[in-house]
Amino acid sequence: IFRRACIFASQNHIFDYGIEYINVNISPGQCQYERLTEDFVEIAAEYDIPVERIHLEITESEFQDPQAVERTLDRLRKFGMQVALDDFGTGCSTLLSILELPIDYVKIDKSLVWSYGEGGNQFLDDLMPVIKNEGKKVIAEGIETEEQRQFLESHGFEYGQGYLFDRPIPADEFERKYL
Repeated sequence: IFRRACIFASQNHIFDYGIEYINVNISPGQCQYERLTEDFVEIAAEYDIPVERIHLEITESEFQDPQAVERTLDRLRKFGMQVALDDFGTGCSTLLSILELPIDYVKIDKSLVWSYGEGGNQFLDDLMPVIKNEGKKVIAEGIETEEQRQFLESHGFEYGQGYLFDRPIPADEFERKYL
């Protein structure tokens, strides 16, 4: 998947169109592969993709080898890639992951975002300063309306993701629509 994303970015010169980053999901299991960082760096170089333009997203789950995950994420970041903890607020999400994992972003799952927007919880009022004080950025997932975007922006969310901006689309449709 990572190679396919780099090929697509290179062949279509996506950075010339204002796209800033390539986002690719990785799994905790992949982090146990010792050459993951080197492979990603080599693939990016092969397609002339600056590593600073790569954002990797990892979903918090039962890490079978937490030290391997932490070690790999740290190495990826040292090479210039950025890492996001994806879907925070689902499953076994913990504050400890935000505090200890070498990550740049925390993506708050849409279920928490929607509950917050509807007044169902105030948890994010307390959580956001903790995340920001740790030097990490917050991304709200699941933004579907302009009203949601405005509410979240007024409550300190810096970044957003969701159908308001676009839906996931196949590569050929992306090319027709944006390139």
